[in-house]
Amino acid sequence: MKHFVPLISCVLLLTQNTLAQSTDPQQKTFDSVFYYTYMNVAASDPDHALKIADSLYKTSATSTQKIRSLMLISDMYYRKSNRDSTLHYALKADRIATSERITAWRARIYGVLSTQYRKSGLLNNGYKFLDKAQELCEKVDQGELSNQIQGQIYQERGFYAQEENDYEQAIAYFQTSDTILRRLPDSPQKVTFRAQSKERIGANLFKLGVIDSAKYYFNKALELEARASRAETVIKGYIYKGLGEIAIVNREKELAYELLSKALAVAEASKLQELNMGVFLAMTKYYKLVGDIENYTLYNQKYLDIITKRSKRERDFANMVVAKTDKKLKEALFTRNTVTFIMAGLCFLVLLGVGIYFYGRRRKLKNKQNKAHLHQNDQASTKEYMSKETSDCILAELEALEHDDFYLKSNLSLSLLANKLNVNTRYVSYVINRNKGLGFNSYVNEIRVRRSMAELENNPELRTYKIAYLAEKYGFSSHSKYTAAFKAVTGITPSIFITRLQDNKKGTP
Repeated sequence: MKHFVPLISCVLLLTQNTLAQSTDPQQKTFDSVFYYTYMNVAASDPDHALKIADSLYKTSATSTQKIRSLMLISDMYYRKSNRDSTLHYALKADRIATSERITAWRARIYGVLSTQYRKSGLLNNGYKFLDKAQELCEKVDQGELSNQIQGQIYQERGFYAQEENDYEQAIAYFQTSDTILRRLPDSPQKVTFRAQSKERIGANLFKLGVIDSAKYYFNKALELEARASRAETVIKGYIYKGLGEIAIVNREKELAYELLSKALAVAEASKLQELNMGVFLAMTKYYKLVGDIENYTLYNQKYLDIITKRSKRERDFANMVVAKTDKKLKEALFTRNTVTFIMAGLCFLVLLGVGIYFYGRRRKLKNKQNKAHLHQNDQASTKEYMSKETSDCILAELEALEHDDFYLKSNLSLSLLANKLNVNTRYVSYVINRNKGLGFNSYVNEIRVRRSMAELENNPELRTYKIAYLAEKYGFSSHSKYTAAFKAVTGITPSIFITRLQDNKKGTP
């Protein structure tokens, strides 16, 4: 799972330790309402918390109070999965921090912006904000405050490494984060941040298959988080999930069920989509292990429902970012073209004929350049704007189709499959190539061949039919194409495969 306690929440928690105790009555009231809203109201009623945060902003007496209020509003929109508004209010806070030259808050806000772009699959945009956060952090004079921000930046770099499946580098970043955060004075917030780093180290070790070490770090994370809070926090939910998955690998069925049940309770109470998605997927693994098809199907569908909704939001957000970029480009071109038009008008009065000639030449050249540019954009679009959630959703839907007869259609094409999944053909081709290591035709042929092999093994009567019939049954247009595909997948022809099945049957006592 690539998401955890969001950096925006960490930013708000950090504030509690970094602000000095104030004797100003207005500041005390603000702090009291702020923390009560964040720690109590937000978890159970984000809409009500949003109203309080808006009221705090309207009554803020200082720039810092305005920034904190805006970041609280941004966090509530994050909980409501409204990424556009999350960014809007974070950027609004950044404008105040920039105007007032509050460097520490600018560094924090850039970290939040980096997180949001990363979650949308726009890694290049996210890296830019993360590098800005790093640059600003180096200008923060207070050692404790600098360490807090630096520790969070390294955690965020760990999440980026996870995005790119570089689990060893991710572990290194989370270990660096833990080392920096260890320097801070003792507080519940410090322990929580360290627990997060430990949990992430465990999760990445699990990805690498280093099960014993992963279990060690999960348990260390649980010890730390138990010190920070007696409640069943979101972090504990992730830890229970990780330990539950280890129990599944070790085939410890009762322990796996106990741990995943705890994780599920935390996930459902928190309503955090990232945690729910991870727990639902882990539950499918558990029910597959115990052979409970009904519950496997139930949790697999819950997982697919979330990932489908998330993918749509990520696509909408990416499209919004692209649209805004295009708008700025058009505005810049409009301004430039206006000046050009005036100058061209003057030239037109002097050299009308020459102007028309060169205008025609320029239009032809520009059209060629635009066509080339559009071709380049088309080639890059899948890589640049396709999030991991979108890829995972398409992959899950592809694999779900493997269990019915869709791939056996004789007229199956890439466009037909894309229409079935309601995505474009480039996305489908990209996901198949990336995850299956095959082209579309090879992928479909392998599914058909595997299906025919399984049914030939389980249905002796099927072995008596002609190869031409089998070819048609499994979606191939001819005997020869079925044979060629079968041999490409298995190394033998279907006839030899059937003969071996018959020989094995005869040899069975």
